[in-house]
Order: sequence, then structure tokens, then C-alpha cells
Amino acid sequence: MHANTSSYVGKKFKERQKSSFPDNDNLPTLFSLNSSCSSAPNPYLQSQHPVMFDTRIIETNHRIENVVFKILRVKASLNNLPEKGEPSGFDDDRNLDKDFREVPTQDALLQILSNRLAMSKNYQVVTAAKSRNRYFPEVSLDELLQEEEYLKNVSLEQLSDIKLLQLSSTRKSQSIALQNYILKCSQEDTEILCKNLTKNSIAKMIIHQFGNYTVQELVKKSIPFRKRVEEYCQEDFYILADTEYSSRVMQILIEESDSFRFFAFSCCEANLGRMVERISSVFLITSCIRSAKSEKEYNFMVKELSNNVRPWVSKKYFKRIIVSILQSCNPPTLQLVYNLLELENNILKFFEDKYSSYVVLTFVERGHQPTIQLLAYIIQQDVISLLEAEYFRFFINRLCKFKGESIFRELFHVLSGNEFLDSILARARKQKGRYFAYLLALSAEPKQYASLNSFWKVLLDRLAV
Repeated sequence: MHANTSSYVGKKFKERQKSSFPDNDNLPTLFSLNSSCSSAPNPYLQSQHPVMFDTRIIETNHRIENVVFKILRVKASLNNLPEKGEPSGFDDDRNLDKDFREVPTQDALLQILSNRLAMSKNYQVVTAAKSRNRYFPEVSLDELLQEEEYLKNVSLEQLSDIKLLQLSSTRKSQSIALQNYILKCSQEDTEILCKNLTKNSIAKMIIHQFGNYTVQELVKKSIPFRKRVEEYCQEDFYILADTEYSSRVMQILIEESDSFRFFAFSCCEANLGRMVERISSVFLITSCIRSAKSEKEYNFMVKELSNNVRPWVSKKYFKRIIVSILQSCNPPTLQLVYNLLELENNILKFFEDKYSSYVVLTFVERGHQPTIQLLAYIIQQDVISLLEAEYFRFFINRLCKFKGESIFRELFHVLSGNEFLDSILARARKQKGRYFAYLLALSAEPKQYASLNSFWKVLLDRLAV
């Protein structure tokens, strides 16, 4: 997608870098749409003086944790000119001065627009579901209390190997009650429980949907038990790494034990190709990177990427590993990976899938200036291609939480241009127009939002809210 555009923009970006990024007024214009960012007076702004701020201070329910874009590919671009027969700007029959409503707060407007986008296949904005409790929230409280009461009255002698296996693996409520029991019991009692468990029972629990959580709690409380589980996992490392539940146990081992982390890294280096085929084993690798004491521990993966960029980047799960490396590595390695991925020439392609967009997002999170400057340049020169990229919506949604001030600033600068504002109003009853209005409100600083009060009034009137 946009291969020629990406290459051309990358070339122009390099030329601009050599000139130390001149002011916006001196930038070449590739799309007539962006001429709206010129110095022409904006009829919607209450002040003709530019309003620019360096810090974002607004936090709304439409920021990262609470908003998720359901993303589908957008096939058509937004025309900067109003469609025939559609009103534009202030050419509206209705009296805007009538006191039918006040301009809502920024957060309230975002809610209005997200509601209007709720049925859109291409631009739907939904409130994210609350994070699920790892301890199976569908279990009733009465059932859980009943199981916990049973454990209060049972003796340690009764908690035999078979009984522990049964409690951890039969019902959700029993598994939760046993985990809570382990968390509360003394260290001495914990060691007795661990000794009661045989290797055969550990092997069954570690791959069980509920039982693996019991093993995790015991691993965190008992060093002798942890060493027993380490030994077992080393015997069948690759098989257990490919299994979702045993992978979770090994992730805890990696966090708790340097020796097991070293062992896991050595297995990854010996058979990296196999380790990136399943997401469960990839999570194991990312846990290793996150827990590493030094970049040297995972440097073999950076070298592998350097030697074979295209084959590794073509594997979607390896991109998840790249994200973990970028989150943990030193600035020189950050720049090395940037160069290897050739973002300057391929930036639009990185918004074609979710894992690639995560890579760009991580560069921005780390405050990597070449990436931030490149995105700002793309917004200035080819904003339509960027906004229509399939996973840009995912990216901009996640970006609200992180260091995206300058990117939002550029996005607002483009979207608040005269022709873009007219185009949004002309399509206020169409989903694309509403989505662009949402982005405009999302990217605005509080004072910038207030400066567009007249525009918001017209928009709300068009929406007939």
C-alpha cells in the first residue's frame, strides 16, 4: 500500500532532515488539501492568532484505556471540496445564535461523536471492556466463600497430593479458593503443601487451565518448589513453551530465577525459528527480554535481525519481539533497529498490520525523535494516506496515553485548516466526516478546542444532536 508514496515521502523527508526541519510555512506542498494550513484567515477560529501549546493537559474517557477503534480498511479518501448541493462553512439556513444549546465540553463532544460512530463498520468507536480478572470473575461469591470455608476447616494432612490436584483442577471456585489459601498460609505450611505434590501431579497441573495458577503461587512462595518446577520445565522446554498454560508458569520462573532465564535464552538462541511460531512461546521470549539484567542477554536476536531483516520482519510474532527489544534496549540499539527497518521509506506500510503499528508506537513511546519527526512530516505532506491506513486508528488511539504531543499538534494543525473544516461540515452526516471531526476534537489542546466554538456549533447543528 502506497509503496511509491512512501518511498517518495521518505526521500523528501531525508532532504528536509538535511535542512534541519524548517518551519511549516516553508514546507513544500504535495497535496493541495494541505494548503489549508496556510496563513489564510479561518472563519471558524474566534481568534486569528495561532494557538500552540507544548504540553497536553486534558485527560478524557476517550483516551487509551477506555476507547478502542474497530478497524476496517477505508477504501476512499476524503475530498477536500464539499459535495454538490451540500452546505459548507457558515452557509447554513439555521440561526447559530439561537440558544438551543451550549457547546459541550471536549469530553462530552467526543462522547457524542463516538455514539454517532457506533454503527459504522469503518470508523466505529467503542468503550473498551474492563480488564478481566485473572481469577475467573464469573464464579459466584457464595460459591467461592463456600470453598474457602472448606479449606479453613481442613487439616494439612488431608491436603494430599491427589486432593491438591483435585482442588486446583476440577472447578474454578476450588482453584481460586486454593490460591487464596496459599497466599494467606504461613511459609511453613506452604512448604508442607509443596512436599505433598509429586512430579506427576505437577506435570498435570502445569498444563491445566486452572491448575497452572496454583503452581504459579507456589513457585513464588517456595524456593525449593521453584527449583523442582525449573528442573521439570528444562526437561521438555520447547513442548511446554508452546503450551499456553505451562508458558505462563515458565514466565513466572523467568521473573523469579536468573538461572532459568539464562537457560530460556540459550534455548531461544539455539532454536529461534521454532520459538517465534506460537504466541505462547513468544510471550516467553518477551518475558526474558523484560527481565534481562543486560542488553547482552538478548543481543543475539538483534544480530539475527541485522543479518536477515526481511525474513524475520515477515513473521508477525517476531514483530512482537522487536517491540520488547525496543522497550528495553539502549538508545544506540534503538537507532540501529530504526535503520534496519527502513522506516523512512516504509512508514505507511507499518500501519498495514497491528504488530507493525506497535513497532512505530514503541519508537514514539521511547521518544525517538527521527520517528516522531517523520510522522509529523507525513501528517503535513500526506495526511489522507496516513489517516486511511488500516491501523493508524489503532495507533492514534494508543498514542493518547504516550508521548505524542508533537504528533497531535501537527494533526490538529492540518485538520483545523479552512478547507478541511469545510469538508468535515459538508460530511457531518457521513461516518468519515464524523470520524475526522472526532480526530480534530481528540487532537486539540483545551484552548484550541475553545477557539473552534463556532465550528462545533455548526457541526452539532448538522448532526441535529
